[in-house]
Amino acid sequence: MKPVLALGLFLASTLPALAGPYDGSWDFSDAACGQQHSDGRLIIDDTILRFWESSCTLSNPVAIRDMPAATLYDASCSGEGYEWNTRFLLSVFGAGNSSLLVMQNNDASIRFTCTPQLQMQPESPDLNSK
Repeated sequence: MKPVLALGLFLASTLPALAGPYDGSWDFSDAACGQQHSDGRLIIDDTILRFWESSCTLSNPVAIRDMPAATLYDASCSGEGYEWNTRFLLSVFGAGNSSLLVMQNNDASIRFTCTPQLQMQPESPDLNSK
């Protein structure tokens, strides 16, 4: 039985992490998603929240009873020379989980998923102009 356990632990450590239910790029509107820079942009990658000028690392996820799409997290944040701790409640809803409720302290916002077609891509330099 020990070789099977060792193999399972090895495979678990070498597989890439699966995307979480909140992973992606979110913003206040489709129009904002199309802008290269947006104050409302929130990018979630596993346990990292990236805002315009700050970021937070999430930990200690707690499922909310009778709310399967909601999770409460502790967060360690930094930005603009400051560090702080807070809590976030994240919950997806809408068709295809296209909307995200973000609650922190006494503040709540709703963001919408930025599909790849709506995300503004950085301009490519024109290598032929001289």
